[in-house]
Parts: sequence; structure tokens; C-alpha cells
Amino acid sequence: MTLSDHPGNGSSVRLHLLGAAWLARPGQAPLRFLPERRFRLLSYLGVRGDWVSRDQLAALFWPDRTQEAARSNLRKLLLEVRAIDPPMFEMDRNGLRWSVPTDLTQFTAAYRRGDHEAALAVFTGPLLQGIDTGDGTAFACWLGEERVRVQTVWRQCAGHALAQCTPADALDLCQRLLVEDPLDEDAVVAQLNALGALGREGERADVFRLYVTRLVEELGVEPSARVRAAAAPDTALAPAASTLSGSVPSDGFIGRGGDLEHLPGGAVLFALGDIGQGSGGEGNAAAIGRNGHGADALEARDILGRHRAGMRGRGGERDGSKQGGGKNGPVHDLQKSLVMGVGTDG
Repeated sequence: MTLSDHPGNGSSVRLHLLGAAWLARPGQAPLRFLPERRFRLLSYLGVRGDWVSRDQLAALFWPDRTQEAARSNLRKLLLEVRAIDPPMFEMDRNGLRWSVPTDLTQFTAAYRRGDHEAALAVFTGPLLQGIDTGDGTAFACWLGEERVRVQTVWRQCAGHALAQCTPADALDLCQRLLVEDPLDEDAVVAQLNALGALGREGERADVFRLYVTRLVEELGVEPSARVRAAAAPDTALAPAASTLSGSVPSDGFIGRGGDLEHLPGGAVLFALGDIGQGSGGEGNAAAIGRNGHGADALEARDILGRHRAGMRGRGGERDGSKQGGGKNGPVHDLQKSLVMGVGTDG
């Protein structure tokens, strides 16, 4: 659906924050939000929906400046915002507020009242997709946390819906889930079961093979018995990953081979690569340790899924410095926190 086709256009003011951000205004063309600071300010205020102090905004967008300099920059930015003339925008000497109706508010309200179908209908993509490139770390950290929160709610709604919908509807929902995280085991199992219920055995086999390939390449582990049973329920267990994508190493470790050469004996380590590295172009996770540490592999996969959810909406950029990479980014911080949890086997 294009912006001009949206039913809300021309009837009421409405801010769309899920997916690509834009503003519907009565009698005017939709206003697309660009990756500019003035639109990031409006996006932040739209998500908050309440008064925010000028000092807080100044620190959010210019954390490395003095308060006086940051406040001066904010005043200049507000001139750019006023040129857009956003409806219902309020400000005084102490703060700003943009309490405009949003799809995010509608999504959250539907979830809170338990109407998961309505929440899924409103959700059109990650929060503020494409709006976060090239700004300060404080705003990026806030947006990353908000994205994880929204994605978590969406996945909970999807989980409830999968338990009740038809196999055909389940396939559509699973596809949306797997776009966000191709290694989502619950979504893969539901997809395999739906394909089986529809008699599409060839597609079910293809889905299983693709999942196995990704799982072995990114995490170095084989699929769980639950996934294999969903892929071939009549035979109890589908073929092991080693028969489809090559064998998992038998030297006592699982993980990316080049990294294992430098691993001290007995260590168990979670490693997360920067954005743009590895086969998926979105970071890699691996559980590296002695065989039998199945829980470590599962935890690594969960970490990767949560990390991906927070890093969506990058507009296709692969520059790690712009997506949280490097020595001062959130990826590096996560790496340090994981390394602190390294254990040894006696």
C-alpha cells in the first residue's frame, strides 16, 4: 500500500512510526520522514507523546556538547522543525510536546487489551525504519531499546495468533517472523507444520534444508529434535544436519573453524560479529565450547535474535561505524559483556 492509498489520508492527522515513518495531514500530501535530525526529533517526540524538557533533548542529540552549546543547537533545530509546520506541535520555554495520534499507540493499545489480531494488522515494520543513520550514540541507544521492546510485543502477538490461525494464514505470519529472524525456531516449526497440513511436502523439505544450512553456518549446531520432527513427522526424525550441510566438527568444539585455532583449552565463549560481517551481512553468533554444551548454542541463537531485533531499520547500510560497529558501538559493548561471562572446564 502506498502512502497516497492509505485510508487515513485526507481525513485526520496521524503519525506512522512502524516501518518507514510518515505523517498523514488533512488536505496535504503525506510527509515522509527523512534521515535528518529534525525528523528524528519529531520521531522521538511522537513516540514519547508527552512533554520532554529541552535539557533532555539537548543531551539526547548533542551528548558531547556543553549544556549551553547543546541548547543553542536545539533552538536552531527547532527553526527547521517549525518550517515543516507539524500539526499539534507544542513548545514552551522549558519543553516540547507532540501528542499526535500514532499507529504505535494503536498497536500498544490492541496488545494490552489482548486483541492480538488487531495489533498484527497495525504492525507494518520495525519502529522508525531508516530514520536512525548518522546520529549521536544517545539517540541510537534509545532507538535500539525501543525497537527491541516493540519487536518483543509483536512477536508475542504473532505467537498467540499462530496457535489459532489456519495453515494458510500461518504461512504468511511465519514469513514475516522469519524476515526478522531466519533462525526463529518457533516460526520454523509452525511453517513446517503448516506446509505439512497443506500437503506441500516439497516446500517443507526445502524450508528444512535452508534452515539447517543457516543454522550450521551461523551457529555451528544441528537442528533440534523438535524441528526435525516437524520436518518429517512420519519418520519421527528428519535427517541430521550433517547429512545435508556437511558435518559439525568432531574435534571437541563447535563454531567457526578459523576462530577455534586461537581458543584456549576448555574455554566456552560466545562471540558476536559486527554488522556487515559474515554470511548473513547482519552479524554472526557462535557458541564455541566443548561438545555437549547444547544450552550454550541455544543461548547464542537467542542473543543473535535479540540483537538483530534492535538493529533493524538500517536502510540497507553495511558500514559498521554507522550501525553500532567499532570499538565504541553497542555491538562492541555486547561483545565485552559476553566475554566477561567466559567459563572454563576446571
